[in-house]
Amino acid sequence: MFITIMKKRDYLIIISITTLLLLAILLTKKTSVQGRYVKINSGSKVMLYPIDIDRTIELDGNTVVINGGHVYVSEATCPDKLCMSMGEINSTDEQIVCLPHKLVVEVTDELVPTSVNGFYFDTYVELTMFDSEDTDILNGAMDICAGYELICSSTDINSELYKLNHRLLPETNKNGIICYQISDELYDMISTGLELSKQSNGKFNIALGAVTSLWDFTGGDSSLPEKKDITEALLHTDINDISLYGDNMISIADDRLMIDLGGMAKGYIADVIKDYLKERNVNSAIISLGHNINLIGDKLGDDFTVGIKKPFTNNEIITTVKIKDKSVVTSGIYERYFESDGRLYHHILSPTTGYPVDNDLSSITIISDSSLMGDYLSTYLFILGSEDAEKYNAENDDIDIIRIDKEIRLLD
Repeated sequence: MFITIMKKRDYLIIISITTLLLLAILLTKKTSVQGRYVKINSGSKVMLYPIDIDRTIELDGNTVVINGGHVYVSEATCPDKLCMSMGEINSTDEQIVCLPHKLVVEVTDELVPTSVNGFYFDTYVELTMFDSEDTDILNGAMDICAGYELICSSTDINSELYKLNHRLLPETNKNGIICYQISDELYDMISTGLELSKQSNGKFNIALGAVTSLWDFTGGDSSLPEKKDITEALLHTDINDISLYGDNMISIADDRLMIDLGGMAKGYIADVIKDYLKERNVNSAIISLGHNINLIGDKLGDDFTVGIKKPFTNNEIITTVKIKDKSVVTSGIYERYFESDGRLYHHILSPTTGYPVDNDLSSITIISDSSLMGDYLSTYLFILGSEDAEKYNAENDDIDIIRIDKEIRLLD
């Protein structure tokens, strides 16, 4: 039998080693935090997903599975398949790596959105993705904005619509009718605008350009147009003078009629951008075109919170809505306006009088599936007024409306 005699110094050494081991375990537990998101870097792009929502992500060469709060690689075409043998991970100090496919899968507790911004359509534009860090995607979306600026602006002398309105495009004689060939994009926007104009019985009118061109709500000129000029311009706003034909041909019977797509363009473009992002597997994003907000999915498991601005304040919020995969569009008298002789003149013009609409509303917000419809309805229902807007909302359960009156009160 061997008896080991331990000296006091030996105890101290053992205690010290034990203490270090305990500290190492505690430190490991402290840094091994349960993450909220799965971050997948596939070399060409970076994607984020909530770890508590089960899904399967098919990549080029790998299949990543999120299940029960864990993530692992279920299939791989790499020769050694080491990424599959790494098993499941669920904490912030763990990774799965596939070198042949340049794949890194990790768990993170931080949500770092990717954003770009710019200025188009006389408004501040910001695009934000929550499940991707691929800035090339967002830059492509900004290119869409730049492209549509040169298609549908009624004030840019280089835009296609400006050239159409001033009859600067090449003419084509079609059965004795002067026609102009326009792009697919402008043709579709005008076609859609004509349908909405007819649907609203003229309350929404894309042929109001001769009238809107008399008003300046952005250039700092606070002078009123002459009444006689408005009266004359109203004679050239009949949508029936606009005809569309095959091969993207358009004719305008009235030489003085001008098309203004301002009441629908941002909503239309926001929907185009949403489709573009979804085609590139973006499932969580905010598309902000001024007062047009278009949401893709949710904020990685949580609803988005959208603030409704209190009219005539800098950034004060009067109420908020929690939604996902919806559009939020606001029209109001505080967006673009000027004052003259103590009276406020805003940019929402009546197609009947040619002057700013005067009713009990300060702003109206439309929550809908389509940003285009939200843009259209926010103008149309604002022109109708509060009571008719409320009635329309009661008859159409696919939208929600938030109304603020001129006393800056939320209406039930």
